[in-house]
Amino acid sequence: MDIEELREKKLYRSSKMRAYYAIRPTTETPTPFVEFRVFMIHTDKIDEKKLEELFDKVMNDLEFIFISIRIVRETEIENIHSLMQAGMSREEAEAIGSIIRYETVGYEFNREITVEEAIDDFRTTGLPVDEWILNEVYRYVAFYDIDGFISHDYNEAQIREIEARGEIISV
Repeated sequence: MDIEELREKKLYRSSKMRAYYAIRPTTETPTPFVEFRVFMIHTDKIDEKKLEELFDKVMNDLEFIFISIRIVRETEIENIHSLMQAGMSREEAEAIGSIIRYETVGYEFNREITVEEAIDDFRTTGLPVDEWILNEVYRYVAFYDIDGFISHDYNEAQIREIEARGEIISV
């Protein structure tokens, strides 16, 4: 990416952050236990609904890279399905069978930013400057320990390496 070209453009940032919580935490369960963050730097305003759908899809896909979340989500779906087959309503089954929940804890859409802010955001990806691309979604995942400190985190460059190796991460 040519940084000087960026200075001539109007830039926007859109981002979303999702935090995952245990429904019935133990004394060793951090709250939240993991956060997903996604962002995009773009030059034109984008429809908020389209951005939200795109960000949700990217974060849902991250669940399948980090197996601890995927296993919990699959178990949760099985629990809910079994309870519904036993005659419970969906709401009752979800209340009893859910293991984790997530919520959006931060978002911004089409926020105008400076070139310096865009550069700072791109730097967090761990990618070299020539791989910074406008209108691309970048990802970050942070797992927390019981004290609320980051125990493991993965930037875009690290997530791409995991994907390229076909790995699934268990934290």
